[in-house]
Amino acid sequence: MVLYNGSPNVTYDTIYLDSVEPLSWNTKYYWKVVEYYQSNLIEGPVWNFRTMPNPICEYEEFQDDFESGVSNWTVTNDGGNCVWEVFFPPYPNAYQMPWTSSGGLISADSDECGNGTSVITTITLNESFGGGYDYKSLEFDNDWKVLDSADEAYVEVSTNGGQTWEIIWSQIGEDLRMSHEIVYITQLGEILLRFRVIQPGWDWWWAIDNVKLIQDCPLTQYYPPHNLKLNTIAQQSARVDLSWERLGTMNTPHYSIERKLGLPTDPTGYIFIGMVPYTVNTFTDSSALINHIYTYRIYNMPYPNGYSNEATAYVPNVVPVELQSFTAEIIGSDVNLLWSTATETNNSGFDVEKKALSFGEGLGEAWETIDFVTGFGTTTEVQHYSFIDEKLQSGNYQYRLKQIDFDGTFEYSNIIEVTIDAPIEFSLEQNFPNPFNPTTKIKYTIPASLNPSKGGTLVQLQVFDILGNAVATLVNEQKQPGTYEVEFNTASHSGEVRNLPAGRQGL
Repeated sequence: MVLYNGSPNVTYDTIYLDSVEPLSWNTKYYWKVVEYYQSNLIEGPVWNFRTMPNPICEYEEFQDDFESGVSNWTVTNDGGNCVWEVFFPPYPNAYQMPWTSSGGLISADSDECGNGTSVITTITLNESFGGGYDYKSLEFDNDWKVLDSADEAYVEVSTNGGQTWEIIWSQIGEDLRMSHEIVYITQLGEILLRFRVIQPGWDWWWAIDNVKLIQDCPLTQYYPPHNLKLNTIAQQSARVDLSWERLGTMNTPHYSIERKLGLPTDPTGYIFIGMVPYTVNTFTDSSALINHIYTYRIYNMPYPNGYSNEATAYVPNVVPVELQSFTAEIIGSDVNLLWSTATETNNSGFDVEKKALSFGEGLGEAWETIDFVTGFGTTTEVQHYSFIDEKLQSGNYQYRLKQIDFDGTFEYSNIIEVTIDAPIEFSLEQNFPNPFNPTTKIKYTIPASLNPSKGGTLVQLQVFDILGNAVATLVNEQKQPGTYEVEFNTASHSGEVRNLPAGRQGL
């Protein structure tokens, strides 16, 4: 079945299964990618996944009192000359059945067949039972009367459609009369059921009635772990981080982590690599080697069939964090830093560091970290980054990147230098926002020509009311050439503000 056709040139990073859903519970599916050329094709590896068991346990019951004959069963003769038959009162013999038995019953009655007979026969339930769950039981009313040790009675189940059978109840050479039998079935999955009797001569009988099969649901169900995911960290000491999800509330003792070398379809076997308590749903495989392929699964101990989906990890060779470029562009009083990487390994991210160079004859400042930009971990694809350093004063600045690995190791980039030129004219911009309540911001610039000394220019910025009265002094100090922004908050100047309209203000 073709799920997606990428012709002529389509790239998919996610494949959805809507067209084939719903999938069956607890079933393994296979898939592969085929690349077609004009004259040939290349098939990729075959992958597989298994859907989880149905997490909803539904009570199921089968019961047959043989009032309608033998329609639910297949009767076979295995070498004798008499078989199972349904009888109604008056019975051909004095069957001793529990009080719950009445009306029709089924019996392999050698005595009824007469002298010279043998009864070697089986009745097999026509339909499988159990729905894949493990919790099943069998009940039946019984009268087993023997002649000697050669008489044998068996109840058997099959989990593979009747190819092989396992004995779950037997009675050989001894009477077991007027009993109600209860058998707990431990075989996993759906089952077929049969009753098989061997009476090699003119013996007595095996009569049964009220056959009942029950699939019960435990008070607390267990669920296998699911949605296993991997994160591969490729470095000199490679590792694979596993995480999975839990269903249900049953406190199973442990999760067992298993790993095999290669793909899920490879013939290699799984080995145990670790164990975590049920309350933990993560695991780190630190024994993984670079340039290897591993497949993982999680086992819900100690329950049978408690496996998660399989997940495969490719652990590539180590690739360095290769910086392709590192540049800066000036936009007004902002510096926009741009850099890109060709490959990354174990890259936590970048510290962006800045150093302001000397003004006049003063000393320059030390390197300072102004922000952190998160990296892409491990990738062989080109990645692009940017950072804007805003509202700088005029002067010279240097920038560098400190690339940091997840393990704390780091490496510096080359240094780039930029110059923010001083403004060429004085300006006072419109406040923003306007109107405002209760705060607004005012931006202004001091040009180099107004800088008569090393101490800068004395700047005084005041706010006046509609009558011309000064209500607030926001700046009153020496300023170097550059662009500045100051906030005016009417609440902070409540004692000075007069003759300003109530509510939203305007300047």
